[in-house]
Amino acid sequence: MSFAIWIPVLISAGEYLCERAQLMRHDVGTLTWEPGMYFYFPDTWLFFLFFPALVEEIIFRGWLQSQFVRRYGLYRGIFLVGITWAAFHFPSDLSFSHFGSWAAIQSVCFRLFMCISLSFVLGWLTLETGSVLAAALAHTLYNVLVYSDLGPWFYGKDMLRVALWAVLGWILFRYWPAAPELTETYPVVAEAVDQA
Repeated sequence: MSFAIWIPVLISAGEYLCERAQLMRHDVGTLTWEPGMYFYFPDTWLFFLFFPALVEEIIFRGWLQSQFVRRYGLYRGIFLVGITWAAFHFPSDLSFSHFGSWAAIQSVCFRLFMCISLSFVLGWLTLETGSVLAAALAHTLYNVLVYSDLGPWFYGKDMLRVALWAVLGWILFRYWPAAPELTETYPVVAEAVDQA
């Protein structure tokens, strides 16, 4: 759960510190920035997003990831799960009538980048815990914090959030490879860990 929480908190803290530094630099004594603009508890109804996230994790990480990893290897398998997961979301991304061709291409590319980045982190959680529950909780918190959108909006905020998830996925697989006891479930993991 900390993965999904700390990335938006880190972005909000950065926004808060930058704006505080600008206030201090310009010596604007009458304006005060409230931390509540940057840090607040999301609406509780958003936590019902756990159920669709759990269903997605059962399908994509529980069933499909094991099939793809067994057939294509660890990294290619998780990458292909990310592409499949993105394709699952394409109809909802493209259902908006205001999309032009360029906006649709941007939406599809962003969805691919997002799903592949999250797929590596959620896939690692599934491999490490041997269950989809941790991935479902992280997926839920990711959705809750995206929909509640901590802090003011700035250009590139969504891309920064996903880029931090991509970095997290790289760090997890680079420095904490899958646990050896899980290589029985995913036989290809042993080969991938030895090659890394």
